[in-house]
Amino acid sequence: QDCSTSEEYTVATALLPLSTAFYRRLAAGVNQFAYTCIQDHPIWTNQQFWEATFYSEVQGQIRALYLNTPAEKMGITTRLMDVSPPPAAGREEEHTAMALAAEQLRLWPSLSKEKQQELVKNEENTVFSQAIHYANLMVYLLVPLDTSKNKLLRTAPAADWESGSNSIVTNSIAGSVAESFDTESGFEESENSDAANSVVRFVARFIDKVCTESGVTQEHIKSLHSMIPGIVAMQMETLEAVHRESRRLPPIQKPKILRPVLLPGEEMMSEGLRVLLDPDGREEATGGLLGGPHILPAEGALFLTSYRIIFNGVPRDPLVGEQAVVRAFPVSTLTKEKKISIQNQLQQNMQEGLQLRSASFQLIKVAFDEEVSSEMVEVFRKHLQRIRYPQSIFSSFAFAAGQTVPQLILPKPKERNTGLRTLSKTIVKGAKMAGKITMGRSSQSSLKKVDRGSRMTWHEDDDISVSDDGEPPPSSTLRASEKSTMEQLVEQSCFRDYQRMGLGTITVSSSRSKSGDQFRITAVNRLYSLCRSYPGLLVVPQGVQDSSLHKVARCYRHNRLPAVCWKHPRTKAVLLRSGGFHGKS
Repeated sequence: QDCSTSEEYTVATALLPLSTAFYRRLAAGVNQFAYTCIQDHPIWTNQQFWEATFYSEVQGQIRALYLNTPAEKMGITTRLMDVSPPPAAGREEEHTAMALAAEQLRLWPSLSKEKQQELVKNEENTVFSQAIHYANLMVYLLVPLDTSKNKLLRTAPAADWESGSNSIVTNSIAGSVAESFDTESGFEESENSDAANSVVRFVARFIDKVCTESGVTQEHIKSLHSMIPGIVAMQMETLEAVHRESRRLPPIQKPKILRPVLLPGEEMMSEGLRVLLDPDGREEATGGLLGGPHILPAEGALFLTSYRIIFNGVPRDPLVGEQAVVRAFPVSTLTKEKKISIQNQLQQNMQEGLQLRSASFQLIKVAFDEEVSSEMVEVFRKHLQRIRYPQSIFSSFAFAAGQTVPQLILPKPKERNTGLRTLSKTIVKGAKMAGKITMGRSSQSSLKKVDRGSRMTWHEDDDISVSDDGEPPPSSTLRASEKSTMEQLVEQSCFRDYQRMGLGTITVSSSRSKSGDQFRITAVNRLYSLCRSYPGLLVVPQGVQDSSLHKVARCYRHNRLPAVCWKHPRTKAVLLRSGGFHGKS
């Protein structure tokens, strides 16, 4: 879409007079103007911007030239009213530079030679004075604050000169459009060129173009060319003192990092990284059509605890106030972690960012501050992955908070190439330690007796898996570890709910209860050997033995056999849950 220069460069044009008006005093005789804070923007290296702004200012000065005296203003206004329709109601009467130029061309043959020479001289002086003014403005905005840096300007891409072929049509000089799209980017940076020469060449090219198109005499153009190096040298000398004093200033104070309030048992895993919380695509807290304060973006820090990922900060907009912005979600709900690049609107560069997506419909999109290095970001990501995927379930926050993590004893890896000779040696060694082996035939019979005797006993911690043909008989006595497990199961809230609904009492063996209840609570799954996704206590019918539950569970997916989970207090109807049948059962 074609756009006018007034729409394209409005903000930058309005900043030009303000940048030379506001300043701060650093020391006696040393003032830092506002243009030193906006020099990094690429708009100042765009020659199209300077041409469009210059011609717009010249048009305003030409209008003021012909409408400066009340008598001339009244005469020109009367003549323009005769040839143009009256303005619409409610609109201020304003004559454009094109209308004034057309009127002057119409009156030009009737003017005397002295009057014509006077008007030509006045117009040329107006353009010449504006050229001097804009040469100073360009030097102010092009000479960097740190003159030791040779990287003065960034080369503008060729697309910037070719893309706006219809975007710089001015009302005064139409011929400048075709020539303004030069293939030159504005700076031919070479190894031997320095900042001063680069600025002189750029300003001289601008002066040649606008003065030639505006009809300025060669004497004035030469005087401008001789004036530019002196202006650049004076500006660089002034900026040396400004740069020296500005380095003594304290750095800009950033918002204080607010530490989050932790839950009981929650521990801080890493220090807060200074970040900027960006909007995540939703319109809440961003103003816009929904209105309200602009809470986002917000400045703060990103924290990692043993339970949550927390952002704690304040809005960047100073008009919002000191409102705290907190966004957090549990680490265990993290579904996606992605490194992104976020555009920095102020510094015109890309910032390293992080996007965290949660299963709780939360999204944290942050951009790291310049003081946060890439190494610090990588350390944060490693801590995040370690907490998100712990080595043991006891390392998670639900188990680790307020408890001691039990030591996991991993089983010894079995040898793959175990032959009959190795197996016989192992059996003989075990029998010798038990003192039940003799030489000769009696040794074989003793081994058989030991083998038979070992098959007659069964414990919960045997390595032999349960066969499909038979189930081991349940033990009537419990070891100390199993007793502690049973005590923990009885203390659970689900057991109290079962008793409240009248679903029976807990039984360890398959003995029938004498209370006459239809259901009983069994602890057959206390070690999660029956079904890993079922709780340790199950409600089953009174007549079903624990040994039968293993056989029934094999008929359902994931061994999720039918289990009672609720009972109606009046109708005694029960609600069961189970998995689906296997296809072959």
